Amino acid sequence: IKPNTSSIKQFIPGQHIVIQVRVNDLWIERPYTVSDILEDGTLRVTIKREPKGFFSNWLFEQGSNPIEVTVTQPQGEFVLQEESKTPVLCFAGGIGITPFAAQTKHIHTQKRVHIIYCALKQSDFVFIDEFNQITQAHPSITIDFRSNEDAGLLSEPEIINLINKFADEEIYICGPEGFEKLVSTSLEHINYDKNKIHVEKFTHAGAPH
Repeated sequence: IKPNTSSIKQFIPGQHIVIQVRVNDLWIERPYTVSDILEDGTLRVTIKREPKGFFSNWLFEQGSNPIEVTVTQPQGEFVLQEESKTPVLCFAGGIGITPFAAQTKHIHTQKRVHIIYCALKQSDFVFIDEFNQITQAHPSITIDFRSNEDAGLLSEPEIINLINKFADEEIYICGPEGFEKLVSTSLEHINYDKNKIHVEKFTHAGAPH
């Protein structure tokens, strides 16, 4: 998305925008996390085509045709606090990896960040080349690609074991509702400090109402 106005405020990695577009006689509005910002100011959003997604299916049918859309200013507080030296553990489910792609690509410190990236299948992983480049450039950033077809469903004991490997880390969670609930509930069961838990709600968009 390349803004045709200079009034877009500074984007902070991890924030999202709301896209509004007219499809036939309907106005469709969807929130999308910005997965990168390019040097020319272009905002990149990464959209998964959902079988029941009205907007995503329409969008993919447009091919490479330019589409004029209305977007909000970047917003949201799901951002990393770079000035803090506390290590960060990120739980990403499916397309919930998008905020972490932007955050790690634009991090400017040696902050310790580890990402658990979960997907149903190996073929569902995105940004693989980008994350390889990021982790090579910043050894303090690491990522585990975990697919259900290889490792089974993520479990509470596994989540707790991962948390125990770090030292009182800040935890960031983004993914589908069931994924977010599993991680959040696991943290509740060990009485994890709520002030160190950050959740970005994942919105599943189906047909318009």
